[in-house]
Amino acid sequence: MRNVKIMGVLMAGLLLGMGQAHALGGDTIDRWIAAMGDLQQWAEQHGAELEDDMDVDAAHPGEINFERMMNEFARRHDDVQRIVRRHGFGDTGEWANISGRVFNAYMAVKMGDAVPEMERQMQQALREMEENANIPEEHKEMMRQQMAQQRQVMTGFSDDVSDEDMRAVRAREADLDSFFEAEF
Repeated sequence: MRNVKIMGVLMAGLLLGMGQAHALGGDTIDRWIAAMGDLQQWAEQHGAELEDDMDVDAAHPGEINFERMMNEFARRHDDVQRIVRRHGFGDTGEWANISGRVFNAYMAVKMGDAVPEMERQMQQALREMEENANIPEEHKEMMRQQMAQQRQVMTGFSDDVSDEDMRAVRAREADLDSFFEAEF
């Protein structure tokens, strides 16, 4: 079951790698959600076969080339190609591109919503650390660097996401919340 969940993460987490042919629209997002639901059902039925296909480190999703991985995965499984086409995607490349755009825009929207609170918490932790005389300066410097890296990650989610894609995802945010909450 864990690998089935990882497959859902991988399918949902395709990163941008192809040019954007057109702006995302509600219909495209709806077709993507429907395809992902069918793919999840397919994965549940074929879990044992997929054990070796999804050998990834889910703790570091930013280091995975999801688009390439999923295109290769789809090439190995004719059923995946049929499911993708049944939902109106011309091929797995188009589906991979849309998947990356939906996932990246969704993450950008969610991170954008969460950044102010996360930033407040980081500032509070930084103040407490700076005021603590028992923490050596070298540890404080290391923590400052880690917080700066976290800040870059938090704010970097929207760097490669178009405003149009973010608007389209925001318009379908409740549907996407339901999908992602069910998957993860």
